[in-house]
Amino acid sequence: MALPIIAAAAAVVGAGISMYGSVQQGKAAEEAGRAQRNINERNAIQIENQGKEEEKLLRKNSRRQIGEMRADYGASGVTLEGSPLDWMVDSAMAAERDALNIRYTAQDRAQSMRMGGQYAFEEGQSKKKAYTWQAIGTGVSAAGSVAGKSG
Repeated sequence: MALPIIAAAAAVVGAGISMYGSVQQGKAAEEAGRAQRNINERNAIQIENQGKEEEKLLRKNSRRQIGEMRADYGASGVTLEGSPLDWMVDSAMAAERDALNIRYTAQDRAQSMRMGGQYAFEEGQSKKKAYTWQAIGTGVSAAGSVAGKSG
């Protein structure tokens, strides 16, 4: 008579341990997703800041180079009309296009980083739900098993 009671108790304890493990796996998956999202956000901010610095440096160097061209033209007696002026305007426009490309690329990379972080977070949330349902299933299965043995 004691053997069925011991078997039922073992089934309940085993189910409880399994349920606890599933819940803990869910919590770990959720925390891992949250941590990855936070890491990706910090990386995105760093990418944006680096892009801003590169953009600023490119503009600064461009202004310096155009200033040097202007000084060289002036020193050689060339007036800033016609081709020299056109060339400096073209250089300024190309530098601005490059600066905007740097900005766009940094923003695009940062957005991709954020999307990856959000994906990791949502994956962690989904895994937590799946592990919760797994724990519930284990509990229901164990209850059915114990009820079937006692009936």
